[in-house]
Amino acid sequence: MVIGRSAMNRQDITLQISDLSINIQVRENPRSKRLSLRLHPSQNVIYLTRPSHAMPHEIMAFIEKSRGWLLKVCSHLEQNTPLVQGNQIPILGVPHLIRYSYQESPSVTADNQVIEVKGFDPIIVPGLTKDWLRSHIYKYVTETSQKFAAQIGKQVTSINIKDTSSRWGSCSRDGNLAYSWRLVFAGLEVAEYVCAHEVAHLIEMNHSPAFWSIVKDLCPQFKHHRRWLKEHGKILFTYG
Repeated sequence: MVIGRSAMNRQDITLQISDLSINIQVRENPRSKRLSLRLHPSQNVIYLTRPSHAMPHEIMAFIEKSRGWLLKVCSHLEQNTPLVQGNQIPILGVPHLIRYSYQESPSVTADNQVIEVKGFDPIIVPGLTKDWLRSHIYKYVTETSQKFAAQIGKQVTSINIKDTSSRWGSCSRDGNLAYSWRLVFAGLEVAEYVCAHEVAHLIEMNHSPAFWSIVKDLCPQFKHHRRWLKEHGKILFTYG
C-alpha cells in the first residue's frame, strides 16, 4: 500500500492495494471522537472522517488496519479515470481522447473527438481539462435551459455550474438554475432531461403530477433518462 503524503495535505489520500488505485477524501469533524471510513455509494468515493486532534501517522495507521475492508469494498467499484494524457472520457455521449503537447502559453481545444491540451508541463492537464469541461457544459445547459424556458413562457435569471454531490441540478424561486459540471460526462439526452427538470420548476416548485406533465412536454422520454441517472449516475463521478 502506498499513501501519498502530499495529497493528504490537500485533504485526500491516494493509495495502492494490489492493482487497485483508491482515492480517500478526508473530512475533519470536530465533533467526531474517532477515525471512521465509509463508502458513498452514489459517487464511488471513500470518505475518512477524522477528529480535529488526529495526527497524520494515526490516520495512516488506521488506513493500514482497514486494508481488508478497503480491498473488499473497492474491488466492486468502478475505477476512476483521471483527466490526464492518453485517457478517454465521454463528453455528452461522445468519447474524447485527452492529448497533451508542449506550448509556452496554455490552451485547450476540442476537435475530431480529441481534447488537445497544450502547455508548459503535463502537470497542468487535469486542471485545464476540467476548466474546459465546466465551460463546455455551462454553454450547453445555458442554451438548452433558455430554449426550454422560452417554450413555457418563463425566463431564467441566472445559471451556475457547481461541483455538487447530491443533486444534478437545482432551481430557486427567483429563477436561478444550477447544474453539476459532471453532467458533461452524461449522454446528451440525459443532460437535456436534467435541464427540462429544472426549467419545469420555474412553474411548479414541487414534484406534483403537474410538474411531471411539464417535464414530459419538454422531454417526452424523461422517464428513461431519469432511470438511467438513478441506476448509472455514479459513473459520472469516476472521471476526474
